Amino acid sequence: AQARAATKSHQAEALRCDALPGSLAWDLRVLPPNAGAHRTLEAAIEAQPGTPYAVIYALSRTAFVDVYQSALLVPDTRVVLRTDTGALEQDLEAPSWSPAARPALAVVVPSSSSSNNSTTSVAVHLRYQPPRSGGGAVPARAVAAAYLFVPCAEHEGKAARSYRLLEPRNGLPEAEPWAVPVGDTQHRRFVMPVTFACAVAAAAAVVLAACL
Repeated sequence: AQARAATKSHQAEALRCDALPGSLAWDLRVLPPNAGAHRTLEAAIEAQPGTPYAVIYALSRTAFVDVYQSALLVPDTRVVLRTDTGALEQDLEAPSWSPAARPALAVVVPSSSSSNNSTTSVAVHLRYQPPRSGGGAVPARAVAAAYLFVPCAEHEGKAARSYRLLEPRNGLPEAEPWAVPVGDTQHRRFVMPVTFACAVAAAAAVVLAACL
């Protein structure tokens, strides 16, 4: 077991870059308004022109990234998702306690790196949390980790899959968990009948419209 662990450690070290491609650093912040369950994370990258990179966010199961909304924030970037089960999409409607809510990686890839000062943004949303007596707000952490992925420079003579992961210079902006409003369990007896009645009324309206 120790030999296998040593081999894996050696292989991981072999994939790391000995030097970064020029000066490279990045910061991560939450754009205002910095409140609620819907926020925008902005990564500011300082790199030499032409330096390839990608920003990787490790999302907890309590959060998801809206790929389409993120594409509108920065049109010249694309966001690739991969859950821990290998799925390429997240269930945007699943509450945090649903089996469909899975941890995932969100990878932000810029289409070009022509500037030495570049920013990318992603729209992060927290899932519904379980209701509790009295309601209020509960703490929830959306991003477990964030890294800048940088391929090794060609002159290092390493394989094409060699890379370096850089943590944000200013750390994770959500070191303090986000406060998410939750429902009051005492309201269930009112909310469920009203929701059912609205659904029946909407279905009846559709049927009547089709018949007229």
